[in-house]
Amino acid sequence: MGRIWAVILVLYASSANAYGLELDLPNSALPIKYVGNTYSKKFHRPSCLFAEAMYKRRRLDFHFRFEAVERGFNPCRWCLPKRWKHLEGRLLMSGYRSFTN
Repeated sequence: MGRIWAVILVLYASSANAYGLELDLPNSALPIKYVGNTYSKKFHRPSCLFAEAMYKRRRLDFHFRFEAVERGFNPCRWCLPKRWKHLEGRLLMSGYRSFTN
């Protein structure tokens, strides 16, 4: 039952932050989803090898991706590839015919 409440809390907090609303939630109520390195200015998933090898004094925890980006951190190339900018697709048809004259 605790996981369900945590998911509801995260969804509520993320939607409120998207609309610019401030919430008075304790930081311990939200899960740590990203770990930032204050030296390299990169942020990682906690399970990333680079996050596990990071010095503890250079570690900065984030609950949301936008928090890390707002503070000037860049995503790790290993565990956080850039978001898709476009999507290509092909229509596979049996009996391919050309539609040009």
